[in-house]
Amino acid sequence: MEAVLRSSPAIGPRQQARRTRRELTEIAAGVVILIGLVWFASGALVGRPGGGDQGMELNARFGRVDGLRVGDPVRAAGVPVGVVSALRLDANNRPVATLALDPLVGLTTDASAAIRTQGLFGGKYVEVDPGGSDNPLVAGGRIDFTQDAVVLSDILELIIAEAQRARAAPDDGAIDTNRTDTNGDTAP
Repeated sequence: MEAVLRSSPAIGPRQQARRTRRELTEIAAGVVILIGLVWFASGALVGRPGGGDQGMELNARFGRVDGLRVGDPVRAAGVPVGVVSALRLDANNRPVATLALDPLVGLTTDASAAIRTQGLFGGKYVEVDPGGSDNPLVAGGRIDFTQDAVVLSDILELIIAEAQRARAAPDDGAIDTNRTDTNGDTAP
């Protein structure tokens, strides 16, 4: 038996045009999806979808920033007003957080920033207090009044050390639970 080779029928001009349009549509859809992914990824890198243009950037120097990360929120009175856009060490090896803020927040030269924890074991955020001065902070300015991150392990070590110290120290006013009453019985 001979194998019969069948050739595919020739594609006409209309079919070729439909095929080309379909290919162009698929390419356009792919490009749109790729642009969307790049847009979303760039937003994730700076803490919010759609980009990192928050308006005004200010610096805040802390003693320690344990757990604070780029992209963490900045809040004023609990309301999100920006993100932490950068973390670096200054010339004296002290951490500096750059805060990208909504320019409508209106911080003044006596504004303060504190690193807080969301819940007991949650992530960190920066809480800013706008201050009450008449002199506004301008872009590129510095928040001078800061409060460092509280580290839970440091607090636990303090509590343990205090408990050990209290246990080791004699207490003159303490009640002796091993005393005996006048009958020689142990008192409750």
